[in-house]
Amino acid sequence: MMSEISIDFWSFILLAGSLQGLLLSFILLSGKTHNYSNIILSAIIWFLVWVQVEFFFVRSISEQLSFDIFYGTRYGSWLLIGPLLLLYSKSFISDKFKIYASYIFHFLPFLIFAITIPLLFSEAIPERGKFYGMLTVIKNTSMGLTPIQNLYGVLFFLQFIHAGIYAFISVKYLTHLKKSKKPFAQQIKIARTQWLKYCCLVFGFVMLSSLLYFYLLFYSNIYKRWMDYLYILPSTGLIYLLAVNAYRKPYLFRDDLKYMLSKKKYAKTPIDTKLSQKYKSQILEYFESEKIYLNPNIRLIDLSEVLSIPKHHLSRVINEHFHCNFNEFVNKYRIEEAKRMMMSKSNKSNFLNIAYAVGFNNKASFNNYFKKFTSMTPKEYQKKTESKK
Repeated sequence: MMSEISIDFWSFILLAGSLQGLLLSFILLSGKTHNYSNIILSAIIWFLVWVQVEFFFVRSISEQLSFDIFYGTRYGSWLLIGPLLLLYSKSFISDKFKIYASYIFHFLPFLIFAITIPLLFSEAIPERGKFYGMLTVIKNTSMGLTPIQNLYGVLFFLQFIHAGIYAFISVKYLTHLKKSKKPFAQQIKIARTQWLKYCCLVFGFVMLSSLLYFYLLFYSNIYKRWMDYLYILPSTGLIYLLAVNAYRKPYLFRDDLKYMLSKKKYAKTPIDTKLSQKYKSQILEYFESEKIYLNPNIRLIDLSEVLSIPKHHLSRVINEHFHCNFNEFVNKYRIEEAKRMMMSKSNKSNFLNIAYAVGFNNKASFNNYFKKFTSMTPKEYQKKTESKK
């Protein structure tokens, strides 16, 4: 016999929010937006979708589902959101973020209480708790709960405290970003700081709404069944707010954040597409024919005067077409020239002479840019090329 499904206005909002979340996660994981921070943010969105779909089925289907583990919040599924938020903060702050095996310790509470125990003990929570929620079980202490069921009654509250603690730790990383001495462009730094502030504040609001819900249920006489939405709708709102920001500020979710911010920067000084392509061709032709990059003192204004291209247009064309600034663009050519020179036997291991010959003023800058563009030191690169001969 098919279960009857009842959908009211608020249920429709939950379903629409879930679909919005799935669409947003697809966008975050597609094309140029693919990076660690977007993968983790997508995982957070999937969690929020899971919670909403769970709430919808519990409220809207007349029969209990046989898949017990589906009732995630009863088992402590919110133990997952805190570690994910922390990893999202780390990945968003650091350009060199990596996933380490030690991170699994952050997820042990979730793996133990929300996955392992429910699979091993089918009666970890009482039947009433699955269908009506753990709060109704906790309020009726005369139900004769087993020790493990009492444990999950306490865990239902602790999972939200756990999430709040992780949110606080994530804010500390926001403070670290302000004090960081890493060479982030100031504009990127400001954008990331504002975004993390926004995420933490909204997540804090979700936690506060849950606390308000618990207070109304336990300590007031005004609780009504519809107030259950105080617990879930803020999560739905969080998905919508993420979607709005993804639309309004797409540069926050891209690998090439610097490039996207440059587009925002030049938004008030538009340039014709055909003219932009013409300038691009001029730049490439001049660099390849005249090798202007070999001049250690070359400046943006010098190139602007030689090519008769306005300085601000020249800077914009390099940013938009080559996804870098003027210095990086010049140094890319210098490193390519250095790689050609290193193939010569007469220049073997004479990296200082090569550095000066291609336009660098010191060996340190040469080594730094060489590793940036090749992921190898000059010596490592030379050994690699020699081994292929």
